[in-house]
Parts: sequence; structure tokens; C-alpha cells
Amino acid sequence: MDISYLSLLIFLIITIVYYMFPSIGKLPLTMEILQKNDLENYYKNNLSRLGLYFLVIVVSQFAINAIFLINKCGGSAGTNVGVAALLTFIPWILIFGIMMALLIVYPGLKSAFSDVVGYFIVAGKSNDILSSILIDVNVDDELQKETDLNKKGTMKKTAEAILKLCGNKSILINQMSPENFLNVWDIIKPLMKKDIPDLNLKQEELLKLVV
Repeated sequence: MDISYLSLLIFLIITIVYYMFPSIGKLPLTMEILQKNDLENYYKNNLSRLGLYFLVIVVSQFAINAIFLINKCGGSAGTNVGVAALLTFIPWILIFGIMMALLIVYPGLKSAFSDVVGYFIVAGKSNDILSSILIDVNVDDELQKETDLNKKGTMKKTAEAILKLCGNKSILINQMSPENFLNVWDIIKPLMKKDIPDLNLKQEELLKLVV
């Protein structure tokens, strides 16, 4: 196998393991963590795992390059290992490492991708969930039934805000992040249907889509 394809394959395998297996990779974010307001510890725990992920990636790429150079070029193993280190650590740290650091310091940079690529992936499912828990903001039937004037006014303002902001329920997910999830959930509560039996389950499902 060509070294380029092998490097890419190893990178993909390690990345998939990191995201798919929380016991050894990224910890999942749950409603329990948000409700306990424990995001800071969650991010700290994940940061150490992210550092380990980066280390495994770089070491695996270094091993691939070193083995390739020793087999292909011959000569001193020490020299080949030195060249492999130069060809591995500099680009991976300067490109991949700096990119990871920037996303940690400025997480908002991810929105350029999450609002487009991420939205494309979760739009259908998020629209199903939001449609199942929210009343139709284009219809006044539910508002007319409400007798509490204060609640009715809140519902109208929330409905107008969602219409102005989105016009489409699924686009609301682009305004949600793990940090503001509970706040947005509280904002849309006045527009939720009454007596939803599996509301907590839908909240968990929506959080997973946001993440």
C-alpha cells in the first residue's frame, strides 16, 4: 500500500475510534452534565483525551514514515529516523497541532463548518424533533386557547422571534451550542406542546444533534 494511503487510513481509524468509543476517546456530553453546570470539568477531562489523541496520531505517523524511509532508502537507521522525525513532527505540529489549538481557544471558528456541513447532516432529524415538541408558530390556535395573558404575551414574542430568526424550525439548531442549550430550551418552552410524554428523551436527542 502506498504510504500516503496508509497514513490516511491510520489517521481515519484513530479518529473514528476517538469519536466512537467514549471509554477511550471523547467523552459524550449529557443533560446531566449541563444540568449540574459541570461543563468546565467536562472540557478539562476531554482536553487530556484530546492531547492523547494528538500524541497517538503524531507517533503513528512518525512510525509509518520511519519504517518507510528505512526500507526505501537504506543506510543508517539513525539518519532515517531523524529525517522521519523532521518530516513528521514539523508539519503535524505546525498544521494539525496549531489548528487544534485555535479551535480550543476560539471554538466559534467551528461554526463555519457546523452551520453548513453539520446542519446538512442533522437538519432532517432536528426538524422532526422540533416539530414534534413545538406548536406551529404560523397558526394562532394555540395562542387563542391560552387564557393566561402574561404567558400568552410571552408565547407571541417567542413565536415572532423564532419566525424572524429562522422561518424554519430546523434552522434553530444552528443557534444552539452545548453552552447555551439549556437557555435556548428555556426560551422555546412557552411554544412547546402540552403533555409531551417523552419530552426528556427528545431533549437528549436534540442535545446529541447539537453536539
